[in-house]
Amino acid sequence: FRKVLALSLFCHAVRTGAQVDQSLTPDYFYISSSVVSGVKKLCLAPSELKNGAKIILEECKDSDKHKWSIDKFGRYKSKKTPWRCLARYKNLLTINLCRKKSITSFSYDFFDRSLIWKRNGNVEHVVTFDDAPVHGLKVKILKRNKGNDDEKQIWHFTAQAQGDAVIANKSSYANNETIVVEFSTSSLDDNTWIGIYPAGTDPNSIPAGSTMFVYAACGKKTCNKSSSYGRVEFSHESDHGNSAWPLCGGKWQAFLIQTITSPYKALDSTDIFTVDNGVCGSKCSLATSDVSSLEHAVPIDGMPLKNLAFSSCYKPDTHNSSLLWNHMRNFEAHVWSWLGDNTYSDGESMEYKRTKYNEGKENYFYQTYGPIAEPKIPVTGTWDDHDYGNNNQGKEYDCRKLSQDEFANFFNIPETDARHPNNPNQQKGVYSSNIFTQSRSGGDVGVHLIHVDARYHRSPTFDKYGQCEGADSTILGSEQWSWLQSELDRKSEIKVIGSGIQVLPPTYRDGKNLKDYCAYDGEGGTFDAANTVVGEGLNWKGLEYECWSEIPQERTKLLQMAQKSINNGNAKRIIFISGDQHWGEIMAKKMPAHDVFGDSQILYEVTASGIDQNYPYDNYNSNRVRIRSADNQDDGIFLNECKFPFNYNGNTYTDCTMTTKRAWCATNTDENDNYIGSWGYCASPTAELVPKENISFSNKYTCFNYLHICSAESNYGGISVDWVNKKITLAVFTPHDKDDTVAASISIDF
Repeated sequence: FRKVLALSLFCHAVRTGAQVDQSLTPDYFYISSSVVSGVKKLCLAPSELKNGAKIILEECKDSDKHKWSIDKFGRYKSKKTPWRCLARYKNLLTINLCRKKSITSFSYDFFDRSLIWKRNGNVEHVVTFDDAPVHGLKVKILKRNKGNDDEKQIWHFTAQAQGDAVIANKSSYANNETIVVEFSTSSLDDNTWIGIYPAGTDPNSIPAGSTMFVYAACGKKTCNKSSSYGRVEFSHESDHGNSAWPLCGGKWQAFLIQTITSPYKALDSTDIFTVDNGVCGSKCSLATSDVSSLEHAVPIDGMPLKNLAFSSCYKPDTHNSSLLWNHMRNFEAHVWSWLGDNTYSDGESMEYKRTKYNEGKENYFYQTYGPIAEPKIPVTGTWDDHDYGNNNQGKEYDCRKLSQDEFANFFNIPETDARHPNNPNQQKGVYSSNIFTQSRSGGDVGVHLIHVDARYHRSPTFDKYGQCEGADSTILGSEQWSWLQSELDRKSEIKVIGSGIQVLPPTYRDGKNLKDYCAYDGEGGTFDAANTVVGEGLNWKGLEYECWSEIPQERTKLLQMAQKSINNGNAKRIIFISGDQHWGEIMAKKMPAHDVFGDSQILYEVTASGIDQNYPYDNYNSNRVRIRSADNQDDGIFLNECKFPFNYNGNTYTDCTMTTKRAWCATNTDENDNYIGSWGYCASPTAELVPKENISFSNKYTCFNYLHICSAESNYGGISVDWVNKKITLAVFTPHDKDDTVAASISIDF
């Protein structure tokens, strides 16, 4: 038995009314065989059922003990006895008691959930248990002895898996045959999943992009069910992710995995199983089903735009409320922007992508209340990794062109659009732009909405995704960079740039070896220079998740191009919008003055991500807007946020206090707002990128910072322009809170 399973089998023949020994631990086989008069007992205690493992078998009569061993055939013996049979063939565990006149066997089938008792090959009794798990099973069989109504044979059987286990129901499958995988784990959570990879994949370093996968908790890619065991199926009807069904011929393994960042480490893996050759889902296979008949409206240049709404990371199968869409319509959004992970359709199967896009449109609440419902709200956007290809992939994804075609279908992009497959000059990538006016009467140009494609041309960020390109790493590729420059040279009042990943968070350094970044080119190289030139030193905290700052040379190029666009008079404000992270936040970044790019300018960003999902954990970001900034106990680096109110020496403070020679504040407090020793001197109010009076927040769904919205059921972002008073409001909304839907907002002049 390959798995580290600890099983206990207890078979006991007694008179009616006898008590069953309940003291046995699940770490042992315990076989006792007796008749009414009692002859002998046989106890088997393996620490691990595995070829070559040593076991101890005790003859319990007269306290004699003999050591037994198990061979590669699953047989056991001692010096005084012939070989006896203990075997587990795939998913069937069998104990054979070999005697002179008969062979009694007890078998438990882990998949059929049946306990089988045979004598000399003849089935004496079978019991099946519909809901029995791989571990924790307790079975009781009663069989009446012939000719004696007062005697019964009572067989007790328990099976328990210790730790984590995953097994496939067969060792070989015909083409298109359903593959069933059983799992058991003591630490199941919503991120526990089962992936199928080619046989021989290193279980300690599993790459991203499994051939097929499901989340183990309920056999789907998404679910909230909590259980420690179960089975999942891979078939033409299952929600199996990545590649088109059926699985291609060859040798495969299924892995039980509990991490969401590659390379993954398996908790356990199945034996190798084979699939016969035949028709299979090919890589980058074309979709064959129809595109949904529901259609989005598309934005048109010259439309008026006052309110822009946006979000990302949408899972139709968990979306179960109209509250977000009702709030969006009350916000009077003129355009909705999807910022990536617009549905989750990882893999190379275009049929799977089309199915998921169709499900996104056809979700009841989306089609009834969302932007696709009447009256339609025009929809545009970009993509991110989970609707583009596989997790964190860039240009190494093999199906870029076909995936773009499915993107065009979902957004109902006109055939004349450069993104559409029927355009003879189809561009490589889903980048786009629209220019809107300030009013219905037309006239003055208002918002210039630009969406970049941070996937199609992006170089590998870490070597696990592909060959590193060092200082030559790119995010947009040369053609898209030229296009973006031409867009930034167009005049508008406000430019909004949408990206699937965040732009403003600094490069993540905590616990990270910079050499791990593909774009790193040595100390003092372009990687370091890109951070230094935008004023971000070693003390600046970034996010350990995907951001532009993984290739800081490209991030700095983008920020400086935006800075110059403002200084050239092509925009008064430039605001980035982004998704990906399953939280919302508002950021501001002051670009230092530069000989080439001009005067210092402040750039802004709103991240809105997570429709019926969130990520409720602290994540530090030095460019997140703070209500008041403070240093760390007089170190002069003002990257901490004051906590208000805070209680100190019997007083409650709602702003920085002058109880010392300089204004200071608490930078951390306990649950009762009491000062607990963390403090800093406050930055001058004039140094704040957003004045405190221009910031509002509910403080209901925040993590460590007031403008980091991490625990709301859903969030979406909004940009509202007051063309008369020349003010812009940037907001993160939490529409499921009917009493306080604005989780965070800032207002800026232009």
